[in-house]
Amino acid sequence: MKTLKSEKQYESALEELNELMKKGEEGISDSEAERVELLALAIQAYEKIYYPFPMPKSSLKAVAY
Repeated sequence: MKTLKSEKQYESALEELNELMKKGEEGISDSEAERVELLALAIQAYEKIYYPFPMPKSSLKAVAY
């Protein structure tokens, strides 16, 4: 899978992943399982750039979450 470069591509990848996940682990083929992995990695990479999770400034704040 290529790198997601737009919000539209990101949304499309989320929709496709959701549809595959609805089938369940037992209901997907090996090629679909590979597609799930590729989609998940592409989505994760996009989110790391455009939706970063803020790190707490102290370990005490991290425990509070």
